[in-house]
Amino acid sequence: VETRFEADPDGTLMTMTITYASAEQREAAVASGMEDGMAFSYDTLEKALASA
Repeated sequence: VETRFEADPDGTLMTMTITYASAEQREAAVASGMEDGMAFSYDTLEKALASA
């Protein structure tokens, strides 16, 4: 997992890159709903930080 933070005119841009050992492992992670769960978590965090 690589996470980068960059300055952005609207705040901070975070980019996360996850590298899997195989396409099968990646597909299993996607099929598990991990992508939707992470998106929900980061959206929730963004809203919490905006209101702080």
